[in-house]
Order: sequence, then C-alpha cells, then structure tokens
Amino acid sequence: MAKSLLIAVLFLFAINIFAATDNDPMMVVVIPLNKDGLIINFEKEYSIKMRCYFLDEDFELSNEKMDMTKQLQGKRGPAYSFLDETLPESLVNAEFLYIGQFSSMESKKSGYGSLTVITRFQDALRKFLAKGGTIYFDYQSLRPEMNSFFESVGVTNPYKTWEQLKIEEYNYEINPKYKEQPIVSYPNNIVFPGRGWCWENLAKNQIPVLTAKQNPGKAGMLIQTNVNGAGTIIFSNAYAIFRDKQGNKMFQENVLSLAFKRNILDYKKKKEKESGGPGSDVQL
Repeated sequence: MAKSLLIAVLFLFAINIFAATDNDPMMVVVIPLNKDGLIINFEKEYSIKMRCYFLDEDFELSNEKMDMTKQLQGKRGPAYSFLDETLPESLVNAEFLYIGQFSSMESKKSGYGSLTVITRFQDALRKFLAKGGTIYFDYQSLRPEMNSFFESVGVTNPYKTWEQLKIEEYNYEINPKYKEQPIVSYPNNIVFPGRGWCWENLAKNQIPVLTAKQNPGKAGMLIQTNVNGAGTIIFSNAYAIFRDKQGNKMFQENVLSLAFKRNILDYKKKKEKESGGPGSDVQL
C-alpha cells in the first residue's frame, strides 16, 4: 500500500514538472555574428519566442553601432540586435538562456564574447537563476576568467584553468547512473548522445550525464540544479546538438522540455495547429 502511494505521488510530481502552462516559452540567445546560421533558429523550429543578441566586437566598438543595429533589425526583425544593455530586461520574462557555440573567443581589443556576458551582467544572471532559469553553455563557450561568477552562485567551472582544456574528442555514452534524468529520457529516450570534448574537473554536485565511452571518468555534459536557489546550469561539449544541419533533434527537444518544464513537442504541435499548419491534438 505504502509503495503504491509513493509511486502515485512520484507520478503526480512528474506530471507537474512538465505540465503545460498558459504562457508561451521565452528564451534569450547569445551567439557570435559570424556563427549565425550554424545554430538552429529556435523560433522557426519550435515556435519559441526568442530575443537574439549577436556578439561582434567591431560593431560593439564602432560609433556606427546604432546604425548597424537598425540595419540588422530591418533585415532580421526587432528581436535581433548586437549585445546591449537590454539583456537584463530580456531575461526577466525568459526561462532559457542559450550561450552559443564558439562564443568564448577572446578579443585582444576588448575581451569580447561570452566572457563579456558573464562579467558585465552578473547581477541579472544571478536573478535569472534565482527565479528558476536555465543557462546552457554550448561547445566552446567557457573560459577560466568566468570563475568569479560561477563561484558566486556555487558552481565549479569545468574549465577552471587553461591547463584543463582538452581538445581530444570522444564518443559519448549516457551515464548509466543517470539514464532516468529528463535531459536524456523526456520526451525522447536518447540512444546516440554524440561526441565532442570532455572535462575531467567534475564537481560532486554536478551530474555527469554524458561520459566518454572508453573513459567514464571524463564527462561531455554536466548539469547542476538548485543554482542560486532554483536555477539550472548545463555545460555541454557535444558540438552537434543545436547545430542547424547536424543537430540532434531528439536531444534538442529534451533540453528545451527541461528548460521550459513542458513537453516542447506538444507545444510545437499546439502552435502549428493554431497557425493552421501541420500538427495533432495536444495531450495535456
């Protein structure tokens, strides 16, 4: 009887975690301008409201930045701009912050890139995590200079020192200890998690959900929950999950479902049906 009651409670808990909400999901994307097109268009693929900031040093330092921003928005729409002081405001209503691939490249002029996001907007990021937001650091988006921010929210940077940077690639496998983690099991059961670099600097409070197939002591994806109270940080070295042409769609759907606490496939079908496109009834 007690066991049956426990199972029922866990089932209801699982439903509540991924229950559909009345609000449309919103996210913030930060990617290098020269990598635009490499990463999927979240709005096009999943009908997610998106605010996209481009990292580009030349425009950041230029006196013509305002004019260049207007040109960009005329071409792409008002949701696109170069990184500016509106980032904290955009994070207020967002649930997911995606830090894009190759965004860690350092500039000799200004140190521009993802490092600027982490150091310039620390207070906004801490508030974002405190309200339950998820930050996804994709392939080559980390630097040791980010340590102070991570330490302020109780997180260990897998690249705490430059000596820990490894460029050898590994085939991944799902860590059998964490095969029930939603990121690899909901709504899809991930069979092939891909390949990429690995970290060896694994903190005890981080979940090594993807490990090297031939060396389980090395991790290709780390997850830490309850960051700054309620947030989640995902570190990923898997280079192909969110790529436009080589992406792992099943893995994309799991990450987004975890970040938005709902089945992103059901949401996508719902939005397609509302717009008159393909889709089936949503199971709520």
